[in-house]
Amino acid sequence: MQYKEQDYAGLAWRVDKLNLNMNTVKEISGIIPQITLYKEFEFPLDVKIPLAKIVAYIVYAYDSNSPFVKEYATSIAKRKKHAAEEAGFPVNKQGEFDTDAEKIIINKSEVVNAMIISFLKSRKSIQWSLIMTFHDAIYTQMRALINNTAGSDSSHIIKNIDELEAKIKASQKDLTSGDNNDNLVLSLYDVIENEALELRPEDIARKMRAGINPIPFTPYK
Repeated sequence: MQYKEQDYAGLAWRVDKLNLNMNTVKEISGIIPQITLYKEFEFPLDVKIPLAKIVAYIVYAYDSNSPFVKEYATSIAKRKKHAAEEAGFPVNKQGEFDTDAEKIIINKSEVVNAMIISFLKSRKSIQWSLIMTFHDAIYTQMRALINNTAGSDSSHIIKNIDELEAKIKASQKDLTSGDNNDNLVLSLYDVIENEALELRPEDIARKMRAGINPIPFTPYK
């Protein structure tokens, strides 16, 4: 399906306006100034595809206002395929995506996964906050379970953990617009765990004892 300009009007980042041969954040920031807020887009690429094409793919495949997300709401594979085509990902002589393009589409690129998660956090702060809150609550419940040395009934704690895990999975699915690719989910939970560790009381105390700012600057506001 050929989309019209108005179909892209709701995109958070107007990637449809990009020159897809741009390969630096500085170039892209002329069209999408907010990209400079997210350090992940400055990471050295592990694929030989221009940065502008990668950014376009991320927005087309994951922005909830993307026409591809709306049209292919029940087919993640089709959505990602058409998003990649629109972003100008390279194909071989057989018309198939080349190795680097495929690496991105199946979420094998750790660098691009980091960019995807950064974009999702910027767009869906409520879902991200819910995931972090539920994750912290699970940590609290697990500590209660471990410290339950009195031998009292712990079934209610286990039930709480199960319910929180279900809520995290639902929020995660909402965050990624339904993409449950294992590689992307693993990258997502790595980020969640790292951020959660930064905010736990014992880690804050450890940093303060070492003279380190326990709440470092973050570009995610």
